[in-house]
Amino acid sequence: MLTDIKLNYDPVDVSYKSKGPIGILLYGDKGIAKKVDGYLELGTQRSSGFFNLYLKSSLGDWIFITYKSSNVQILSSLDDVNALINATDPEKRKVTRENGKFYLFALGSQTKMKAFVEKMKAYMPPK
Repeated sequence: MLTDIKLNYDPVDVSYKSKGPIGILLYGDKGIAKKVDGYLELGTQRSSGFFNLYLKSSLGDWIFITYKSSNVQILSSLDDVNALINATDPEKRKVTRENGKFYLFALGSQTKMKAFVEKMKAYMPPK
C-alpha cells in the first residue's frame, strides 16, 4: 500500500503525476512504513486506464511497474525478480478474476523504464 503521494494534473499528457518521496506503508501483510524516491503517473488513454510506477530504495534497488489495457509489466534491478517473471510459463502469467476480467504479466522494458524516469525528472509541477 502506497501513501503520501502528491499528485499534480499535467494537461499536456492528460495525466496525474507525482514528484517527491512516496510512502510505502505495507507490502502484503508486512509493515514497511518508509519513504522512497519514486514517480507515479496515472491516466487514461483510449478508454483504458494506465499507470507507471517507479520506486528506488536508499540502497539503489529499484522496481518499475506499468499497467495498461490489462497488461502488467514489471522490471527490477534485482535479477532474481526478473528471472522469476521470465521463468513463469506464459500460460500461468494470465490471472483471471471472477468477473472475467484478466491481467497478463510480463517482464518490463529497460528502455521504457529509462524513458519514464527521464520524463518524470523533467516534469515541473505547477506551483
